[in-house]
Amino acid sequence: RLSKNSLARFLRRMSDGEPVDDSYKAQMLPERVISRRDANGFAEYLVKWQQLPYAECSWEAAADLPAEAITRYEAREGGETAELDAAVVPKEPAAPPPTAWVKKDMELEVAPLAAELAGSWFAARALKLTAKRLTVEYRALLRDENETVPTPLSEKVDLFRARPPPPDKPRGWAPKEGGAAQMLHADGWWVVVVKVL
Repeated sequence: RLSKNSLARFLRRMSDGEPVDDSYKAQMLPERVISRRDANGFAEYLVKWQQLPYAECSWEAAADLPAEAITRYEAREGGETAELDAAVVPKEPAAPPPTAWVKKDMELEVAPLAAELAGSWFAARALKLTAKRLTVEYRALLRDENETVPTPLSEKVDLFRARPPPPDKPRGWAPKEGGAAQMLHADGWWVVVVKVL
């Protein structure tokens, strides 16, 4: 619950002209409307958002939702869902496979399987792709450090252990005390919390 002081501060900031950042709404797409209520004479709809769990459902004004979502909800409440699905709601394109963002020979960062490297990310190259796994070759990790001719380590990893390389550091960026950052150590990137600058 909001305290009176918190609400007063919020209202004061709003009256001072502090803009509300609602840019996140451009990324949110409604999966379905679940319910309707009247709030102060206006209709609000409980929305289940795509890619978010039901715990993240929220009440939204009709003006903030696509007309199809509301029409589909109202038709479902009236029992006309089957014909509405075919007529109003366009078919969603087939979802791309989980590895669609990865290409063979692409440079990646991978969290190795070795327990002593937990929490780190190392540069690697994608060698082979399957439905949910990758075979990668690390740039800095070796199969056996005692070999006469060092051979890069290759291993099969689940897709969730791979990510694209990060973008370049934004101009003017600096770490903040208490903030998270990544630090290069022993050829791998490690997540750290900045204690002191």
